[in-house]
Amino acid sequence: PVLPVLEKLGFRMNGRREMVFPPRKNAARNSGGASRGKTKQTRKLFMPYCDEPPPVEYSLDWLCSRTHENVRDKVREVLVLLEKHLPADCTAVYGADGMSFQYRGKTCLAPHINQRQIRLSIVRPPWNADFRIDVDTDIETPDFVEQVLEQCRKRKTWIDGKLSRT
Repeated sequence: PVLPVLEKLGFRMNGRREMVFPPRKNAARNSGGASRGKTKQTRKLFMPYCDEPPPVEYSLDWLCSRTHENVRDKVREVLVLLEKHLPADCTAVYGADGMSFQYRGKTCLAPHINQRQIRLSIVRPPWNADFRIDVDTDIETPDFVEQVLEQCRKRKTWIDGKLSRT
């Protein structure tokens, strides 16, 4: 029964049911009104989860090693193709939750990798552009590449407009 001890130290559950420190701002309200604990003393004992160094170096090789064997080769093929064709200002960002291509700090394109397919998601309100890629999909066709690049250009324009207003 370590939960009450950790709660007294200021830890709270996050959305994935993990105990984390420091808690989100509204975590005290979600825990039945319990106080946030002795955060200054806790910081001396525990490093905040957001400051911990990553346990591995996140990269294309790491991501491919974590994907299902059915789509592993296709994932590598798609990501190498995207890195080759996307503009230089769209950078690949790898992390514990996967990867995304970012432009000016905003996600431009995010691959969602499943056991049988890859879904490239380009979010631009009020709609999303999704490209479903199966293991046998030919991604080298000029039509496919041009469609993805066109949606990325629209997303970049939307990001520029949004950031220029702020």
